[in-house]
Amino acid sequence: MKEEQSLREKIQDYKNFSNILVAAAAFFYFGLVLVGSDKSQAQLILVLVTSYLFIAIAFLFRMVAIKDMRKLQDIEK
Repeated sequence: MKEEQSLREKIQDYKNFSNILVAAAAFFYFGLVLVGSDKSQAQLILVLVTSYLFIAIAFLFRMVAIKDMRKLQDIEK
């Protein structure tokens, strides 16, 4: 019972982390689109790389959440 609750909390945490990272990546991207012309080439690349990195990490968090959901389903059976 305690293990199931712990897994549910972890799944929710991973989903929340993923949502926050996607939101931050969107803010970086929109900031780049809106005021990107004032930035140097290095700054543009840094913002794009950071945005893509956040999206990649968010994807990894979602994959971990899916793995934990499958584990939770196996425990509940």
